[in-house]
Amino acid sequence: MNCRVPHEYRYALDAIGTISGQQGHPFVLLNLPELEEEMSLRGFGGEVPSLTASAIWIEPIRHSINEDLLEITSRLCNEGLLSIVASLPLSRLLPDNTCWTRSAIGTRLTGSGELTQSIAQHGFTIQQIFGIHTARSIGLNGLGRIMERVGRNDMADRFLARSKELYCSDQLDRQFSTVALICARKTGLRR
Repeated sequence: MNCRVPHEYRYALDAIGTISGQQGHPFVLLNLPELEEEMSLRGFGGEVPSLTASAIWIEPIRHSINEDLLEITSRLCNEGLLSIVASLPLSRLLPDNTCWTRSAIGTRLTGSGELTQSIAQHGFTIQQIFGIHTARSIGLNGLGRIMERVGRNDMADRFLARSKELYCSDQLDRQFSTVALICARKTGLRR
């Protein structure tokens, strides 16, 4: 079955390219095969030195989170940057996401907290968390579409413009997004 990759994941990968572009060739741990082509289009993957300054972890899986973090920790130098793309519970509503099989930790209601706790326990300090495609953006986009249907294009334009402004957030509403982008630094201090 051929699945389309939702835009949220593409935007997160583009942001990672900007963030880790200065860090050299990153180690990639990809738990979402549907994103392989998107990763290669951005130059991620291929041969990586045994120790690298950056790592990318796509879609942490609940049952392998500790093993994955141990592998990442062993491949990442101290002060190395770890960029994580994780689905959040709202991602289950994405129409393009319906054919993906997954046991992603982030799609559970408590998953985001479990993930950040595991990251800290393995010697990482979280620097920033972004929510991509926030609930406020989704709501305003829906209102804009309704306004278009009832012929109020002036109001539709306002709602749609505001929804674009709220598409990405690093505020508390980030947990009500479809996808999270987590940036963490390896400090080596395990909790």
